[in-house]
Amino acid sequence: MTNRAPRPTGRPVTVANGPVLQDHRIDGRAVLPAVEGLQLLAREVQAADPKAPVRNSRDAAFLRFLELPAEAPAIDAFVELRRESDGALTAALSTRGAAGSAGVVRSREYLHATFGAAPAPPAMPLDLAAAPAGPLFAIDPQRLYDELVPFGPAWRNARGPIVLGADGATALLAAPAGDATHPPLGSPFPLDAAFHVACAWGQRHVGRVLFPGGYARRHVVRPIEAGSTTFCRIVAVARGADEATFDIRIFDLEGTLCETVLGVRMVDVFHGPGAVPADIRAGAAALDPLVSFRDACAALALVELEPVAPFVDRLWAPRERSRLPELGDKRARSFLAARLALKRAVRALGGAAAEAPAEAIETVAADLEHPCVEGPGLAPDAWHCAAAHDARFAVAMLADHPIGIDVEPLGGRALRGTELFASPAEQELINGSADPADAALRAWTIKEAASKALDVPLALAWREAEVTALGPERSRATIRGASVEARHVLFEEHLFTMLALPDGGAGSR
Repeated sequence: MTNRAPRPTGRPVTVANGPVLQDHRIDGRAVLPAVEGLQLLAREVQAADPKAPVRNSRDAAFLRFLELPAEAPAIDAFVELRRESDGALTAALSTRGAAGSAGVVRSREYLHATFGAAPAPPAMPLDLAAAPAGPLFAIDPQRLYDELVPFGPAWRNARGPIVLGADGATALLAAPAGDATHPPLGSPFPLDAAFHVACAWGQRHVGRVLFPGGYARRHVVRPIEAGSTTFCRIVAVARGADEATFDIRIFDLEGTLCETVLGVRMVDVFHGPGAVPADIRAGAAALDPLVSFRDACAALALVELEPVAPFVDRLWAPRERSRLPELGDKRARSFLAARLALKRAVRALGGAAAEAPAEAIETVAADLEHPCVEGPGLAPDAWHCAAAHDARFAVAMLADHPIGIDVEPLGGRALRGTELFASPAEQELINGSADPADAALRAWTIKEAASKALDVPLALAWREAEVTALGPERSRATIRGASVEARHVLFEEHLFTMLALPDGGAGSR
């Protein structure tokens, strides 16, 4: 006897239409949002099996748009249910209608998902959730919805600051107060708004208008209530010529996880670049502006001083936290950004520290002055570290040899101070260059980086490091009798400089 799969059973459903759904328009047509379709499927699964764990779902696919004509108060549809071998229920939304002159009734499927028990998703350390890797590109919510994702008012729920970085994005998300929360999944609006932010990332880093095509796994931990504001962290897992894959996590403002959606597939539904504004598209440097530094260190991280998540107070290890009371607001912002950069560099090393809680990675030494890296799987004094910041960026490096780094905004401040920090020979080198202000800034950053690599006060580094040649990407200095190369990167009106001392040179660990 041949084993046959059980025949699917269709449950008639009504997709109510109305002004809110008419605001959800793509290419001039009102269409059912994927998040509303998932709500409908979850309700039908729960109606068929009240014990079904509908807050967990997998293998969702959004196959096509279900159009919602303005003149139709409702759409008649069906939900097909199929029991899987592991006990989960797969639900698919479809419509039926006559096709062709013969009037053959055909079924047209729009989306499906499988609901069932699943293990908890992997946790994301809160320091990684707090901000994307730099550099960042800010999008005003008004522009997001006027130009990039032109939905009507009911679906404009991404709030600033919305920032797009090399590895993803962050934003605040609103669940409108007038929305009656949809059990069992909670308000659909925050996840929909997270899709909009991912769409903006796709326009910047892929150059295509990407819309969600499905996901691998979804876990609703705490259904989001109407009237609340949440924080989302979107991580770009992979990208291609016309698609990208994301992991989305939504937290409350205290940093408690509300929802995780892994393996979100964003696809080009318009089959071309469309109308992506020219200034939105990122150049290659925006993904990794400091790529030329990476072969000189074990790990490097770049973050921006603003913005960070509202739950930033949960990120700090004991010695980090002890420093905060003595810092003013401006210094505290720079200090915290440098800590984020050091923690991110530690995680890039892999091993136990890669998944450790944020507060388990300490970046302030016992003297409460020097940077350090201590945490799970990190041998004491295993790594030399250096960090620097200016008004926008914080950068950190780790290596098994002494290293130093600096970042400064462009300007003439260094040139005005050459008599203070530069020797007569260095002043002659600077003044004889084609651009003395640029040359002075390069010399200054070399001395700043040398101070960190040597672990000496800056004034002593002015004498210990003698700049001997200056170039746009590479310079040279003599430090304690050794000739050392310094590397430069000029990015968005900021100069980054790093140098590494020969093995065995002095430096902080």
